[in-house]
Amino acid sequence: FNSKLYAAWSETNASGHTQIRIKSSSNGTTWTSVDGDNASKGINKDYRNNSTYPKLVVANSNLYAVWLEENGSTQVRVAHFDNSSSWIFKDGDGFDGLNVNTAKVTGNASAAEYNNQLYVAWSETNDTSTTQIRVARAPF
Repeated sequence: FNSKLYAAWSETNASGHTQIRIKSSSNGTTWTSVDGDNASKGINKDYRNNSTYPKLVVANSNLYAVWLEENGSTQVRVAHFDNSSSWIFKDGDGFDGLNVNTAKVTGNASAAEYNNQLYVAWSETNDTSTTQIRVARAPF
């Protein structure tokens, strides 16, 4: 994205919570934090929650991160990179994330661009505990 390589991963901080971390490199040797460079927070919605399974995707010339974050149940989170070191939440920026039912189990999210729009897909159980595939298109 913008002639740089980006890497995302989950990392345990000093408090024992997993955070989403992101770095970029223009040469593959030197890496720069683009997640606010705060060792305790990463880009999580709430740094006190565990976050896992980050994915990066470029859609409509923007870099997005998609991940799962625990807040009593698992939420699908989406944020957009502002091309400096900040991430802007695109999932409503609230407690719920993209989930249809915030109290239900959510599986790993995937993301892709189609016709210049971001699509996010994930699995989520319904009220009868049947796993369903959910898909959301930006803007959410």
